[in-house]
Amino acid sequence: MSKHLIVTRGGQSAPHIVKFTQFDSTIDVMCAESNSLIYHHPYAVTNHYNGYAGGILAEDDYGWICYEAHDMVYPQAKVLYLFRKEFIGKVKVFSDLQESMREFVSLVPNANWQGQLKITDVLNHNDNTVDPEKGGWSDGCLTIYPGPCRI
Repeated sequence: MSKHLIVTRGGQSAPHIVKFTQFDSTIDVMCAESNSLIYHHPYAVTNHYNGYAGGILAEDDYGWICYEAHDMVYPQAKVLYLFRKEFIGKVKVFSDLQESMREFVSLVPNANWQGQLKITDVLNHNDNTVDPEKGGWSDGCLTIYPGPCRI
């Protein structure tokens, strides 16, 4: 079964606001074959951490594969590696994933790419698990609020 992830930027009508960020987006994980909802998370954010000069992931429909995180604050945590939707069904195991599949549109010029509207290497992971009410653990990734939510 192929799954895809739909990010609705600003889709949360009552955002969860913490010290360093605002969880104003939603995530829906869908079955690609039946287009049925598998999981919904009401509090996500695609904005980057305060002071980060990189890109901001555009709202879209993405493929993903779960694998261990690399170079993160909480090593060996499972995260979702996003890839462009045209590769859904082609990425079956992590080794199928190529860097070229992980280039996305950015909503703002990205200093890491000489001002291009491009962002790469985006993950979906929890935000600040140490202090959820501070937030701000993203350098351009799609992060979800890890604490108790108003639903």
